[in-house]
Amino acid sequence: MRFLCIDTSAGAGVALVDISDSVEVLAKDVISDQRRHAEALGGLIRQVVRSGARGELAEAGIEAIAVGTGPAPFTGLRAGLVSARVIGEVLGARVLGVCSLDVLARQALDQVRDRKVLVATDAKRKEVYAGLYQACGPDDVKCLWGPEVGSAESFFNRVRADDPVIVGAGAELYPEALPPTGQLARALDPVILARIAAARLASVAEGGQADFSSEPLYLRRPDIHPGVSAKLAKPRR
Repeated sequence: MRFLCIDTSAGAGVALVDISDSVEVLAKDVISDQRRHAEALGGLIRQVVRSGARGELAEAGIEAIAVGTGPAPFTGLRAGLVSARVIGEVLGARVLGVCSLDVLARQALDQVRDRKVLVATDAKRKEVYAGLYQACGPDDVKCLWGPEVGSAESFFNRVRADDPVIVGAGAELYPEALPPTGQLARALDPVILARIAAARLASVAEGGQADFSSEPLYLRRPDIHPGVSAKLAKPRR
C-alpha cells in the first residue's frame, strides 16, 4: 500500500512510503521551522510526491493518507489535517489519523524496545503534552495513558516508579523535571505514520479494532476563540 504521510504537530514532515512485506521510503522531507511550516506545507507535499513518484499527486498511486493528529497548538496542526482531508477527497484515498505522540513513542521503541516510553512535547504556557507508551508488536504502540496536557513535574511524578525512557521536545525544555534519555531522536519521522497505520489496518483486517479519526487533538481551546475579534473591534459608544 502506498501512503502519503503528513504531520504538522511541530514543524512539518511529509513522506511517500510503500509498505508491503517491507517498508520502502520513496521520498521524505522535514521542515523544523515552526514559524512558517503551515504556509510551506503545500510546496513540501508537491516536492515529496514529485521526487518519490516522478509525477503529480493524481499520478502518484496514493492509496491512503496517514496524518498526525497532534496534540499540538491550533494553527499548525490544522494545516496538516486540512491538507490531508482535501487530498484524500480529491484522490479518493482513505485518511488515517495517528496521534503524533504515538509516532515519537514508536521511534524511541525502535531503539530501546523493552522499556516504557514517556513522550513529552511542548504545549506552550509552561506545559507539555504527554503520554506513556509500551511496544505493541514491531510497528505499533500501546498507549497506557494520555495524551494529556499539564506540567512537566506532574507527569514525571506520575511515572517515576515506571522508570521510563523520556523523549520529546518537552524533555529538552524542562530537563530538570523530565530528564531526557540519551540521544534519542526528538524530531518526528513521518515515515513512522505509515508503519503505525499499516499495522493498525492489518489488526482490523484480523478482527481487531483501531481508531483512525482525523479529528485534531488540541486538548485545550485555542488562545483566540470565535467572536473574540468581534468583541475587540466593538465600536465606542
